[in-house]
Amino acid sequence: MQEVYGVELTALLALLPRYEVNATPIGLVSGLGYNSKTVKPGELFFCLRGNLLDGHDFAAEAVGQGAAALVVEEFLPVEALQIRVPDSRTALFRVGRAFYGNPAAALGLVGVTGTNGKTTTTFYIRAILAQADHPIGLLGTVYNQVGGRPEPSALTTPESVDLWELLARARDQRCQWVVMEVSSHALAMGRVDPADFDLSIITNITRDHFDYHGSYENYLNAKARLVREMSPEPKGTLPKAAILNADDPQVVALAPEASVPVITYGLDHPADVTASEIATGVDGSRFLLHLPGATPFPVYLPMPGRFNVSNALAAAAVGWLAGIPLSGIVDGLAECRTVPGRAERIDEGQDFHVMVDFAHNPDALAKVVSVRPDSPTGRTILVFGAEGGKDKGKRPEMGRAARGADFVLITSDNMPKESPEEVARQVAEGLGDHPHEVILNRREAIERAIGMARTGDLVIIAGKGHEQTWVYAGQRIPFDDRDVARETLRRIRSV
Repeated sequence: MQEVYGVELTALLALLPRYEVNATPIGLVSGLGYNSKTVKPGELFFCLRGNLLDGHDFAAEAVGQGAAALVVEEFLPVEALQIRVPDSRTALFRVGRAFYGNPAAALGLVGVTGTNGKTTTTFYIRAILAQADHPIGLLGTVYNQVGGRPEPSALTTPESVDLWELLARARDQRCQWVVMEVSSHALAMGRVDPADFDLSIITNITRDHFDYHGSYENYLNAKARLVREMSPEPKGTLPKAAILNADDPQVVALAPEASVPVITYGLDHPADVTASEIATGVDGSRFLLHLPGATPFPVYLPMPGRFNVSNALAAAAVGWLAGIPLSGIVDGLAECRTVPGRAERIDEGQDFHVMVDFAHNPDALAKVVSVRPDSPTGRTILVFGAEGGKDKGKRPEMGRAARGADFVLITSDNMPKESPEEVARQVAEGLGDHPHEVILNRREAIERAIGMARTGDLVIIAGKGHEQTWVYAGQRIPFDDRDVARETLRRIRSV
């Protein structure tokens, strides 16, 4: 008979400040689960309440799959050992941390939050920290990588037990640092504990996710937790600091509330880490990097836009705090040539530029259309849409932000519900009389934009970035803006 390995259930329950049971808790727990479809025999199953689904409704299925016991917020008519707690998600976080041996304690953990710039900033940070020749973990929207090949990412920030498992693997792979995106949802739901982070960054806070948070104030407070609740106690020799964007008034206003030292960065306001002599183009940017106590040093950044220079400054601040030499910071930024779906250039030998970006809120859209063609006669042609079933109030604002382009094609983004025509109409309200067309079929809109481009123009396809599916008319369709752009460009060249 195969020996069963696990953790004593009573040892895990001792971590919970309050709980009730319907029977004597005994035995070993082989794992932790919250998805009834994937729960394994011997696992402790946590019934989590979400926006759309309630794990309590799937408790019987989890028991049928072999779950050893249930963690619930109310006792259920199910034949199983049940542990009732005030909040099953908080219980999952506490139990998960202990089950995986508190891996955050053994790692340098960098958290990046903000409405925009999280993904690019984490890629820049990884590239800089990698100059020290230590394995670096990366967790975020595009993929997770903690040794070995990148793995698909379902959420910007994983559910807590998945996060603990990833961090445990990073620890076992001897990663020195793990760099991760921290979403407002994760902060609000308690999927992370700000006290676990060594360095925390807030890039900006503008309108997004009001469909979940309900108001800007709630959204701001969720983001602010990352610096308000950091632990000032260092892990060995690793630094503790909050890194804040001085160009965003809402972000820099959090500095007095931070529980750790604050380092600022910015392009337009006084800051600890700054840049001068900035020159940007579609093919990248050049600037002088100013770090505290160092001579200004020239930097080449392969990605375009002032907003990416700002992201690079945040990453440079991390490198400086982590003790990476100035040359390593500069080399790391230069080596990070592309971030999937973020200002990603698509080149099939055409005589105009095509760029795919994830911009899906007003601030991000305004920033990406600020990238202008290198040719003085070049036009910017923008393709974008707004998601259905989410924050309706931002749709006209996205239309107003899109006026920075010379011509706009309004199309459909993910549309799990709502009328595509109505969503496009709301976006068009913000555009007003600005030149635009509405083509709801996303493929046709991309083909139209590329087909109308002339020498020196810039076509920007915004909204989905790295995503490889398109939800439309109730169906999840394989779809990648980058692939569609490449196919279209190849077809045009072959004519």
